[in-house]
Amino acid sequence: MQQIAETAEILNNVHPAAEYLLNKDNPPSLRIRYGNENRTLFRSKCGRIGIMAKGKKTKGYYFSDWDKVNKVYFPKPPKEKPPGEIERRHVLKCKKEAAKATFTNPFIRKCLGADENKSAYDNGISGGSINSGKIISLSSIAKQHPWEAKKFREALANKAEYRTSRIPFRGYEMTLSLELTNEGDTYNLPGDIRGYLSLEYKDTLNGYYYLLINDENFIGYEKD
Repeated sequence: MQQIAETAEILNNVHPAAEYLLNKDNPPSLRIRYGNENRTLFRSKCGRIGIMAKGKKTKGYYFSDWDKVNKVYFPKPPKEKPPGEIERRHVLKCKKEAAKATFTNPFIRKCLGADENKSAYDNGISGGSINSGKIISLSSIAKQHPWEAKKFREALANKAEYRTSRIPFRGYEMTLSLELTNEGDTYNLPGDIRGYLSLEYKDTLNGYYYLLINDENFIGYEKD
């Protein structure tokens, strides 16, 4: 009984900052006001609490001077986005990016006319996959494949068709292509330019697919 009472007393006397750091569900560091300075406490791999040495980001020493902790800067919980806000931002992102294009096609027209009160999927500008809304720029492609990015830009400027072979990019096999519409139909209009970026698993026809939304960026549309 005495041991239980002593344990309860210890737990009741634990500083709130220590209690926070000892909980492994919380981040391993915490800012405090220590004396007249802002300092950082951390939880070590062995479960002890330390304080970062001045001017250091990875080195510190054991901390027990809790009486001099004047304030604890607990992290604020993340704000929960209202239902539908993520989808609304996705639609607004598509509209904003599409407005930069110097060419047009059915996808860009859908983006520009999208209803912000509907999801990207319901607007027909997303397949609802994990890569939907993600941007890959020609500039980022040019860092690894400058020649292909240059030829793609030239083809777009000259309104010419273009297609690369399957080339390595970010762990996938990438294909860039441009297609033109000379004669319209029920879906395309004369002069439409459609650009595609495919990131497929090696030796397969499955992967992630992006559509050219303006002169610089591809945006994620679907996964197969």
